[in-house]
Amino acid sequence: MQARRFAWRTAAAAVLSFCAASALAQTSDVERLYKEAVEARLHKKFDEARSKLEEAAKIAPANADVFVQLGFTLLAQGDMNGAEAAFKRTLEISPAYVDAKFGLAQIAFRRGDLAGAQQLVDQVLTERPNDADADALRVNIAKAEAEKARPHAAARDSGKPARKTPTVARLDPAVKWIGAARKLRTEGRFAEAEALYREALNRDPRNVDVLVALGLVQGYQQKFDDARLSFEKALSFEPNSLDARIGLVRLSVWTGNIEQAAAQLQLLSTAAPDNREIEGLRARVLLLEGHTAQAEAAFAALVASDGSDVDAVLGLGDARRARGRENAALEAYQKAHILDPESADVRQRLEAPTPKFWRLDIDGNYSTLTGSQPDWSEASVALSRAFGPDTTLTARFFAATRFDHHDQQAELGIAHKFSELFSGYAAASVTPDANFLPQYAIGGGGAFVVTKGGERFGPLSATLDLKFERYSDGNVETISPGLQQSLWSEKLVLTAKWINVFDQQQHHAGGYLARVDWAVVDRLRVFAGYSDALEPSDGVMIPTRSVFGGLSFDVNEQVTLRTNFAHEERENAYNRDVYGVGMTWRF
Repeated sequence: MQARRFAWRTAAAAVLSFCAASALAQTSDVERLYKEAVEARLHKKFDEARSKLEEAAKIAPANADVFVQLGFTLLAQGDMNGAEAAFKRTLEISPAYVDAKFGLAQIAFRRGDLAGAQQLVDQVLTERPNDADADALRVNIAKAEAEKARPHAAARDSGKPARKTPTVARLDPAVKWIGAARKLRTEGRFAEAEALYREALNRDPRNVDVLVALGLVQGYQQKFDDARLSFEKALSFEPNSLDARIGLVRLSVWTGNIEQAAAQLQLLSTAAPDNREIEGLRARVLLLEGHTAQAEAAFAALVASDGSDVDAVLGLGDARRARGRENAALEAYQKAHILDPESADVRQRLEAPTPKFWRLDIDGNYSTLTGSQPDWSEASVALSRAFGPDTTLTARFFAATRFDHHDQQAELGIAHKFSELFSGYAAASVTPDANFLPQYAIGGGGAFVVTKGGERFGPLSATLDLKFERYSDGNVETISPGLQQSLWSEKLVLTAKWINVFDQQQHHAGGYLARVDWAVVDRLRVFAGYSDALEPSDGVMIPTRSVFGGLSFDVNEQVTLRTNFAHEERENAYNRDVYGVGMTWRF
């Protein structure tokens, strides 16, 4: 008998444990579905939010939070009957749920039941006196009442009876325009989308979602001042609007203020630590800062958690492309195209020309000298490989003939952009059996953006070039600080350098160089300059004045042709005219 009781108790305990485990699993599922649905609704993915909330409602039919979120999701889709049923179910479960009352007030207002809307909004404001959304709805109800009373007042003043018109159920005055505007936005038709969003705002001026959407399409059109006004106006109506604050982060990214964007994201991360859009923007900022490996890892994590996130998939492709992994980038873009076939962003990336990471430069110079001096000739071949947008490795071979002597030089260099403000380079060369070139040389330098400037006066950069050369009879050192000013969107660039040379006897001589670069049209660039400095020749430093110039022409995206000329006058020696041609091939 005792054994039987023990068996029953054991079975009962097992059943209770199973029920408890099932309940916990269901609770966990509901929490997950609810969280994912709220996230989807905030990102305007209403179909996804509705599906998850309806699934959660089946599992937990007494969860008021699920039903109130379902109500607002259906309301955003224009399904007022479904939204009304969801809000009423919420109040059946929790009669004091204020958000459900506000949802019903919105439905009553949209249907033209102004008295019912006023009664409900009064209840909301009684319980939450500082509710900005409810207060805005109260103002709209008052405006609608005034509009409704206008025909009766006119009829009374004219002595004629007012014509009674039946009350017609009406949709949200903005809903009619929002769906069409959203479709135009995804197709990349931003100007048309902006017009529809403005039409929606004319009917619902305090609609925060519309203001944020308007700011986005304005930003896509580079109307950055207008976009800022839209986001800030949204925040004036709803100070805690996450979408509007994220919009301001996007604005910082669009305008190139990456440091400000990073600071804004730091603040938003505290307010919404698990927000996918914020994480996506953080990955985008990493990419813009040049941290391509970290950006790829961040985008990959977002894609792993939700493979249907088009923005994350696009970001993953962008990071891969920036790292030179073009096949992997195209794989990501094609996946994004499957997810959103009508996206203009996806189409733009797929149609973009394949980036060229290799570059071959071939140059030749021929020089004539005054007097009975024999002509000179020089030729060089350089092969470069870009590793992402910020790092380039170059190998160069240089051969020259001077005064019937021949030298061959090999050089290896690297250039890297450390940030938006600072870039640098380093190079080393060696000349076996040197006759007139240095036996070996080491050089380096960089540029620092002092001020970013504006459209007319662009970036002003401070530059520094350092070089150490070893000749058979001693060392020569060159230190050249300088300034570079860009004008009119970098169509015109002015360069000035102060050249300081310390020769084999450590005698110092100063000189200078001035140069102007002008982008005449998109494909044609010209340059001209003048220098007065020391130039090494056969281990001797000779004061040299030089006038030089040239031009380059882009035949297409792959090939550039160039030519140059220089006239040099050497003190107490010969003069030299230099004629040069060159070609660049990108592949």
